[in-house]
Amino acid sequence: MKRLLFVTITTISLFLLGCTSVTEKPVTSIVTEIPAPSIVGSYVDNFEQKQLINDTQWLIGSGTPPLTFTYTSVDNESQVIIAENTFNEGEGFNYTGKFSQFNWTEFDSALWYCQIVFDAETEQEAANHPPADPSNPSEEGCASFAWSQLIPE
Repeated sequence: MKRLLFVTITTISLFLLGCTSVTEKPVTSIVTEIPAPSIVGSYVDNFEQKQLINDTQWLIGSGTPPLTFTYTSVDNESQVIIAENTFNEGEGFNYTGKFSQFNWTEFDSALWYCQIVFDAETEQEAANHPPADPSNPSEEGCASFAWSQLIPE
């Protein structure tokens, strides 16, 4: 009896919530679509690691599965991607659920990227981290390292 009452109340509630009057304005979604990065493509980096950058994810490596980063925000103007990690490199290196910040730049007619953050606890923490220094990516600026070059396949 309780189950029948619950189903009836739920059905009536859904019906009433779904009805709108002719004078009501439609509700607009507050969900914003994440743009595709301007560097979408298939690359090999200068360490011979496969890099696939698509509309929704950055995939690194040719392993099964590759390291996967799903975008939570893309800023093409600032050349910054914030992404949620989905990979476990094994024994003590599980980065699933952590967040990364990727930066990219063009320098000396080449495309470079830096994953300046790879283990932030939150999306906000990754976004708040200062971006990598793009002034000399072939030599430095990605923490204490050079950036990685993206070579189109």
